[in-house]
Amino acid sequence: MSVRAQNLRKSYGKTQVVRDLSLDIAPGEMVALLGPSGCGKTTTLRMIAGLNRLDGGTLYIGDRLVDDGRTFIAPEKRALGMVFQSYAIWPHKSVAENVAYPLERKGLAKPAVETSVLRALDLVRLTAMRDRMPHQLSGGQLQRVALARALVREPEVLLLDEPLSNLDAALREELRAEIAALRSRVRTTMVYVTHDQSEALALANRIAVMNLGVIEQLASPQAVYDDPATPFVASFVGGANILRGFVEAGHFVSHETRFALPAGMTAKGGPGTLVVRAEDLEVGMLGTPLPLAARLFLGHATEYRFALGGTSLRAMGPHLPLAEPRVAIKRAKLFAPTV
Repeated sequence: MSVRAQNLRKSYGKTQVVRDLSLDIAPGEMVALLGPSGCGKTTTLRMIAGLNRLDGGTLYIGDRLVDDGRTFIAPEKRALGMVFQSYAIWPHKSVAENVAYPLERKGLAKPAVETSVLRALDLVRLTAMRDRMPHQLSGGQLQRVALARALVREPEVLLLDEPLSNLDAALREELRAEIAALRSRVRTTMVYVTHDQSEALALANRIAVMNLGVIEQLASPQAVYDDPATPFVASFVGGANILRGFVEAGHFVSHETRFALPAGMTAKGGPGTLVVRAEDLEVGMLGTPLPLAARLFLGHATEYRFALGGTSLRAMGPHLPLAEPRVAIKRAKLFAPTV
C-alpha cells in the first residue's frame, strides 16, 4: 500500500514542527525518517498513523484520503500496524497471548487467531517461545513480540517509531539484522523513524533526512551518503567535516589554511562550504601541514584529529608513525555560498 503526503503542516502553539512536508512512499518500500530530536520525524509518523491531526495538507494511504483537515479516518480504520519505542507488552500475558490480543479484540474465531499468531511468531523467529512470559525474555525478544503483534493483523503499512532506541548496542545490531531479514519475508510498506544513521543506511530503500520540520534530502542510502544535498545532510549522515571559507586559485581556504582542491574539481572563486568525509582525507607526507591533536587506533584503521581554527578536522586511514603528518583532500563536495 502506498503512502502519499502532500504539504503536511503541524504546529504546537507557535512552534511549527512540520512545514509543508511532501512524501510519496511506494507499495512495499521502506522509507526511514532520519534526523535529530525535534526535527519533526515522529510528528510526521504520528500524522500518518492518525494519532496527530493535520493542521494543513492532505494524506492518502493507498487511494483513500485519510486526512485533509476535514475528512479524517480514525487510526484503527487505516489498516496500519505500529511499533513504539516502549514494548508496551502485557506483563501478565504470554508471548502468544500478547500477539493474539489485537485479533481477539476484533472477535476472530479461536482457530483463526491461533493460525495468525503462529504465522506472526514465525516471521519474527519466536515460535519456540510462544508460552513464555515477558519477564523471561530479553529486551530484543520483547521488541520482536511487539513486532509480531503489529504484524499479526497483516497491516498494509507498518510504522516503526525508533523501535531499537531502548536496546543496548549488541541488541540493536541483532534486531537490525532481524528487521532486515523480516523485510525479505514480507511485502509490507514500512515507515521507520530513527535518529541512528546506521539503522537508516542499513535498512531503508530510501532515507528522508529531516531538519527543522522539512525534508532536506530524500534519496537512496548510497546517494544520501555519497552525494549529500546540503551541508546538514553531510554532517548528520556520516559526520563529514564541514569547512567554511572561500575558493581561490584551485585551493580552498578555511581558517587561513589552504587546501588543494581534489584533482578534477573545478570551482569558481568565491565563498563556499566544502564537505569532506573523514575517509576522503589522505594522511601522509604530502598535503597541508596541520597540528595533530589526537591519533586514535581503532584496529581496522586509525582516526586522526587535526586542529583547524578552534575546531577538529577528522581523517581516517592506515596507522602511520609520522610525527607531523600532512593532509590532502582526495574527494569533496563544494556548496556555495557560505551559510
